[in-house]
Amino acid sequence: MPDTTTSGKLSRNMEMIKMMTNGNISVGKALALAAKELSENSTIETPRLDAEVLLCCVLDCERIYLVINKDYLLNDEQYKIFCDFLARRKNNEPVSYITGTREFMSLEFEVTSGVLIPRPDTEILVEKIIEIYKGKKVKIL
Repeated sequence: MPDTTTSGKLSRNMEMIKMMTNGNISVGKALALAAKELSENSTIETPRLDAEVLLCCVLDCERIYLVINKDYLLNDEQYKIFCDFLARRKNNEPVSYITGTREFMSLEFEVTSGVLIPRPDTEILVEKIIEIYKGKKVKIL
């Protein structure tokens, strides 16, 4: 599991719900609140997607699980970790650094803050290079 240290602040609303429910909140409600929370940061372009990816990391599941199990109640520990992840994301930390992984060329890579996160443009560049040099003998480093 990635580091769960909080480096940002959540809104009063999330903190109140956290206290009132003692962490027993449904997946659907947690995602709705998280998307609203993240949308308050204008630099986060995909608040709902980010919330889903972070919750999937907490629950160790695929995104479809969240849709099928929207009424599943998060326990206190799951909700705490999710809130910590949200605070970090709200503080503009990249999702890949929070989850500790990033897919690149259909492969899953471990990612830490000391690693550059591959961008979609990089995949296009690598695919083009593979296309250009396909069938040629190439010496790399």
